[in-house]
This record gives sequence, structure tokens and C-alpha cells, in this order.
Amino acid sequence: MNKFAIAILASTLTACGGGGSESASTLVIQETPSTPSEVMPIGLWEGEVISDGVTYQALGLISPNGEGRFIVDDGEQDKVMLTLNGDKFTGSILGYDYDGLFIASGTIAGSYSTTLINGSTTVGGNVIGTFSFEVSDQSNEGASLDTVKGNYSTIDAETSIAIDIDGLLSGSDTNGCQYNGNVTVPDSSVNVYKLILEVSSCGIFNSTYTGLAAYTQLFDDSPQKGFLFQVDNGVYSVTDFIIK
Repeated sequence: MNKFAIAILASTLTACGGGGSESASTLVIQETPSTPSEVMPIGLWEGEVISDGVTYQALGLISPNGEGRFIVDDGEQDKVMLTLNGDKFTGSILGYDYDGLFIASGTIAGSYSTTLINGSTTVGGNVIGTFSFEVSDQSNEGASLDTVKGNYSTIDAETSIAIDIDGLLSGSDTNGCQYNGNVTVPDSSVNVYKLILEVSSCGIFNSTYTGLAAYTQLFDDSPQKGFLFQVDNGVYSVTDFIIK
């Protein structure tokens, strides 16, 4: 499987918007406004994670069913599942490294509103990091299959992907890996898509991967938008940014 452009994402995330590693320090954060009812904080989020005294920039995507994907500028890739209780949340987290290999599982907890998410990550009974996110300006741009249809390639041109008007996806890379799948819109009001990716002719990477995506800019001042996605199969995770 073609290595994802996480190094490029790492450099660009610094321009737009935190990620985890291991620290027991506590981030001092502003109080999150209360949320009157349990409404999943769906959308595209920008923020930071503090771990071992180091601050990392990150992007987050959250879907209506509570699935979240977080892309950190040190290359970490995280999948979370959120459960709400009033204006608080708890959840599980799976962490993958720069190369997309599974590294650890743990839990998260914190508070949320329609504009802020604050919390901490615990692994093995120890708090290893804290995070704070604000809703992105690009979150309310909405989602539609008409927006994402088209022919894409990775920045290094090693992978080509096509998405049709029905959300069907197909493609390949220079290593011979074949990609098929589909893109769906869980909520047209926010810039988050559901992605299922079938990988074949790719050795140990052959599998069904699921995750989330957004059609977004990586630089605040860049006119170039693309399809940013993260998918995993419980063993490997793939994060990439493809452009038309």
C-alpha cells in the first residue's frame, strides 16, 4: 500500500489548527460552555494536544454516530468512539503511529459544546495527554456527493482515486494496490463524510477499512481543497490528502 502523505499533513496542520503522546501533565483550559442537551458535536475541528510538555497541532472529524478521527502533526492517527452524558463525554481510543501501525488503546473523557471540545486521554490507568479543539470554519460548509465527485491523486502522484456522483470509489497506486469503496454523507449540514475502502492486490494490507473524511483546505490561505481521510481496520490506519 502506498504510504500516506502524513509528513505533508504534519507540516500543513501546523498552519491550520493537537495530538497525543505520553504525559501525565494537565492542560489548563478555558471552561467549556454547557450544552443544554446531548447533541453529538459533529463536524470538522481544529486544536491541539499537550503531551510530555509538548504541544501538537491536530485536526478532528466527528460523525453523528460518535465516531471520531484525529490527525496529529507528529504523525499519530487516532480513532475514537464517543458516548455523551449531558455536556460531558467518555469514549474509547485506538492510536496508530506515523506508519499506520496500531500502538495502543485507551479511554478519553472531557466536556463539549457546539464550539469547544476539551478532555484528556488515559492509557493503562495513566493520563498521557490533554486536548482542546474548536470547531473549524470549514465545518459548516456542508457535505454532498456532488462536491466530492471527481478524479483525484495524492500529492506525490503515486495513487489515483476516482469518486463518481453516487459515491462509488475506485483507484490504484504505483505498487499495484487496488482500491474500491464508497463515500456517503451522514449529515449534509456538516463537512464530514463516511468512507468504506476495500484494499486488494496489496499483500498484508488487503482488508476492509472504514473511517471518515472531509473536503477541506489544509492551509487557511490556500485555494486548494482536497479529500482528507482517515480509515483503519483495527490493525492498520491510513491517512491521506488527495486532490483533484
